[in-house]
Amino acid sequence: TIRCTVPSVRGFIRVTETRTDGAFVLDADVPEDTTALIYVPYRDGQTVKLNNNTIYQDGRFAGADGMDFVETDSGFAVFSVKTAEERNLHFEAVD
Repeated sequence: TIRCTVPSVRGFIRVTETRTDGAFVLDADVPEDTTALIYVPYRDGQTVKLNNNTIYQDGRFAGADGMDFVETDSGFAVFSVKTAEERNLHFEAVD
């Protein structure tokens, strides 16, 4: 498990990452009025979930409020998250 806190002009961004055999979990606390780029380790065939809802599967972005799919790049699925208020984000990449 990796934990990191990063200061920003809007407040602290807190991230915890955990990897198991079949999944990667990223939890992030993002301050209000922030746009964050989230890189989730990803490989073909996996499903990416946000707060237990599927947002990326079979090369397609299902959509989520305040979020856009950016790209897949070097083993990551990249998402842009815009927050109006503080958000707790729970991402999972699972087989």
